[in-house]
Amino acid sequence: MSFKVFVSGGITENTFSSRAWRDYVEDRLAERGIVTLNPIRDRLLREERDFQEIVDASTEHIRRSNLLLAEFTNPSHPYIGTSMEVKEAYSSGIPVVVWAGELRDHIWLRYHAGRIFEDLDEALKHVIRSARRWEMREE
Repeated sequence: MSFKVFVSGGITENTFSSRAWRDYVEDRLAERGIVTLNPIRDRLLREERDFQEIVDASTEHIRRSNLLLAEFTNPSHPYIGTSMEVKEAYSSGIPVVVWAGELRDHIWLRYHAGRIFEDLDEALKHVIRSARRWEMREE
């Protein structure tokens, strides 16, 4: 069984910037044998789906994950879906790691996140360490 990370963050009309950081995360984690559950790559956000199907599919992915990595780097983005995904993970007992800039001190993020990082690579190092600890427990 592989360690799975759900990648959550702002999505603006499925733009390149919404995908670029997720692709970077997926590449870095795949090098370590860590699986990413990515709502953009996994086509959870298809136009032909209604809102209930999208939320249900994302919730299922979150519950199948071992950790949620959330992006909160744009202070002008509303992050409604991302916030809901963080709350779902937290409520399900799934650790939450946040990559954030100006929003890092928000009380709701501080409450729900196990760790908050300003630098994505530092967040990924933490995710990789978490995966190693999980693998050691599974052996």
